[in-house]
Amino acid sequence: RVHHRMGHPDPSRFARFLKDTHADPHIIAGALEFQCDACSETRQGFSLSKPSAIHSNLGFNEVVGMDKAVWKNDQGTAFSFFHALDEGTLFHLGRLCADDAESQIKCFEELWLSWAGPPRQIYLDPATEYTGTPWLSRMQSEDIELKMTAADSHWQLGRVESHGHVVKKMLDRMNAEVPIKDNADFSRALRQVFNAKNTMSRIKGYTPEQAVLGFARRLPASIISGESASSHVLATAE
Repeated sequence: RVHHRMGHPDPSRFARFLKDTHADPHIIAGALEFQCDACSETRQGFSLSKPSAIHSNLGFNEVVGMDKAVWKNDQGTAFSFFHALDEGTLFHLGRLCADDAESQIKCFEELWLSWAGPPRQIYLDPATEYTGTPWLSRMQSEDIELKMTAADSHWQLGRVESHGHVVKKMLDRMNAEVPIKDNADFSRALRQVFNAKNTMSRIKGYTPEQAVLGFARRLPASIISGESASSHVLATAE
């Protein structure tokens, strides 16, 4: 009767409601297993086999997701970039990069390996450049465990895929304000995007930058942290 009167909520939401109203534990447990005939008959489509996952409490550089993405400006010009996301801190970096294996290896070395060292595990999609001998040999030499997702199963890339979409949305807004025309404009915009993500987002009360580097960079022309008068003068000019 309660399930009916509350508008047929799904079991997890129904259980949370009962818990908030201080129902008995055995009733809450039963609500999680409750199956309503009306809900079953009116459900459309199929349920995902694994719609979400509980993320592990990881340290920095334990598990890193990597992916290549393509963004297009309003003129239809395509720009490819390589980006890496640390699962433990959500520290995110990316740069303009070609699609061939040698370029991807160079991007990985300069973007991540040069300062953070080899991650314990990397997960990525089974693209041609990641399944070939050059990439696999380079990962083996650094003792990095590779975890390949299934073909055409982009949801298995998890956070790095979602954060890649965020980067593209940010680039769309930047392009609407100042057009991104060539590789130089794109590289400059990409640096600003990842700088904003690492300094303004929050995970466990800290920014990704604070979690990895141990400090927060000052913001030029900020009333709180920008002490130089020259940056304030430039910020107020056209």
